[in-house]
Amino acid sequence: ESRQRWLLSNWLVDKAYSTYVNQSNSSANIHGARLSTDCLVKRRASRNIESAILQLAASDLGMIEKVVQKPSVNFSFTLSHLYADSIVPFANWSLGEGFRQLPNASTLHRSIQQAFVSSQNLSVATKIYPPFVMYRTEDNDGNPLSGNDRWYGHSIELFRRIAELSGLKYTIHHVFDNHFGSIVNSSGNIEQWNGLVYELMNNMADVAVGPITVTYERER
Repeated sequence: ESRQRWLLSNWLVDKAYSTYVNQSNSSANIHGARLSTDCLVKRRASRNIESAILQLAASDLGMIEKVVQKPSVNFSFTLSHLYADSIVPFANWSLGEGFRQLPNASTLHRSIQQAFVSSQNLSVATKIYPPFVMYRTEDNDGNPLSGNDRWYGHSIELFRRIAELSGLKYTIHHVFDNHFGSIVNSSGNIEQWNGLVYELMNNMADVAVGPITVTYERER
């Protein structure tokens, strides 16, 4: 998402500058100037986006004081969230004011995001490893259990709580080969994994839950 926003912003800044220079039919006199760094967009990665735009504008634009006796140039554009089925504006940006979040942008973003999350059913892979991940078919009173209720343990309860707070839907299954995940074959730059890591890499699972140790190979 942040990469898409940056590409859009980069393109807009370059287009605005090129259009202005072409219309003036002359080279612009560039004078470095401190651009506004005010940012009211409280969004993940917004600071990185702002820094990238300001760096590009400062190096390629600066503040244009005179172009063929014309007044100083200024321009603005709108940044939008690119969702799966829609494009929703969330902030305006200009040389003079920087970012200005649109009214109700955060509320609208949260509602769209929550609707998307609620529509998904995550595939959760795990491996039995007491006391973190355990499996049973009956409760303490002998009543049969089904679905996700058959799974319990420290890791399962932690994930279950996170899912409840986030409104996530999910289905838990046991890893296909009973391994956490390690490299079983390596040829050049191609590595073949097994276990939970294999399922994640091959889109067989969206999430892996369990006491998975951080190793050098897995961290890469």
